[in-house]
Amino acid sequence: MRIFQITMESSCFAASQKRQKFKDEIKELMDLNDKGWIDLIKPDVLEKETDDILGRGKTSLRDKTKTLATDYGIGLWGHTHSKWIVDGRKSKLIKIYNALWGKPLWQKGGQEKNKIRDAMHLDTHLINERDFFITNEEKHFLNKKGILKKKFNVEILNPKECLEKIKEYWLNNPGSSPDSSRNHSILSPRIIGGTCIMRGLNLRTPDGQSIFSIFTNTNGFYFIQGIIYDSSGDILLEIKDGVKICKEEARLHALADPVRKAKILIEDKLYPHIIFIFNSEKLLEAKVLGDGSLWLFGKFHNEKGQQIAYFNKDVLEIGPAPICI
Repeated sequence: MRIFQITMESSCFAASQKRQKFKDEIKELMDLNDKGWIDLIKPDVLEKETDDILGRGKTSLRDKTKTLATDYGIGLWGHTHSKWIVDGRKSKLIKIYNALWGKPLWQKGGQEKNKIRDAMHLDTHLINERDFFITNEEKHFLNKKGILKKKFNVEILNPKECLEKIKEYWLNNPGSSPDSSRNHSILSPRIIGGTCIMRGLNLRTPDGQSIFSIFTNTNGFYFIQGIIYDSSGDILLEIKDGVKICKEEARLHALADPVRKAKILIEDKLYPHIIFIFNSEKLLEAKVLGDGSLWLFGKFHNEKGQQIAYFNKDVLEIGPAPICI
């Protein structure tokens, strides 16, 4: 099972006339999101942007997008110097702004806030290595998708094109499609690590010592315990009765999102999304999807600094150090 992470830009909802063009495709994408087959992320300022454009209240928009995960952009200054910048994927905000609008970001005179926001959405999308950026905005995003692809290797698509890409992948990789029986053999709450589905995860040494584990109950709560080591074998994070961060350069971010019903239990608090970063490298990410499943990214080492497991959107790798799972 392959989870596609997709940024859904504000224009998909901002103007009813534009939205009608791909109404059926947007509905189908949102249905796939609710079933946990894709992960749709809406910009954190979507409500504000749409309110500015339409001059209407936000209640209708909240209802339309209530099942979409919220992005975690944190404002212009915080964004460009953010702790979310991982694996050397530094902000390209200034270059993106120039590519979109053909002029420098820090020019003299007033800045148009919506233009800056558009550049920020695409920058956050790139930093997090999502799969597709979907939009109905033809003037700058879709008309410049060739330039943006060449400069930033980003897939800019309209909702119909995005749906076609996903279905093409499923056709060529039938084990990942909703029609595959193996993807229904374990019902949610379940863990999706790489392309594998499991009821629980327990990484342990051959002699039975548990290093890192995730278990769930029928209420959809996920319980995380264990130790995350760095590649030198030093302890970075220990989760047992509480959370212990062992190095200053390590950061554990726990994100709130009220639309997600299933939660990760951390220090007696419930979160739908956590990220652990050390020295600009993401070592753990766990995120609750629309159906209550838990999508997992992780790079795990043992006390000797040897890699024991690695999960991302495309693969689950075990080893090369000896480990039981």
